[in-house]
Amino acid sequence: MAGTDWAAERPPFLLLAHHRSGSNFLNDLLQAHPRLECLNEPLSMHTALLQAHDLQPWSRAEFDPQRLHPALALDDELVAYLQSLRSYLGLSSAARVIGFKETGLFGQLDWLQACLPRLKVI
Repeated sequence: MAGTDWAAERPPFLLLAHHRSGSNFLNDLLQAHPRLECLNEPLSMHTALLQAHDLQPWSRAEFDPQRLHPALALDDELVAYLQSLRSYLGLSSAARVIGFKETGLFGQLDWLQACLPRLKVI
């Protein structure tokens, strides 16, 4: 594309949807694009603790750069997983925009935006 700056930064994205809304189809469409990667529910499907806290609000003030959240204090494995996911999402660029789709976790959105300040929520 003429005039496109492919070296420019592109923040990671979160496609936030409700269950049974067609979000899996949209995720598949995004995955088909050669410059997009959309992980399918890396938080709610792969972390029982976040599923258990789905309706419990987590505030921006509860974010901690090392432990991430007080509810994670005793779960080093989950903290490592989330830190790794955060690092991976940080690799998002114009050459390959990285994001993820989630259904639920609406109560953690404020905290999530503190954890990933560049995150664009769709």
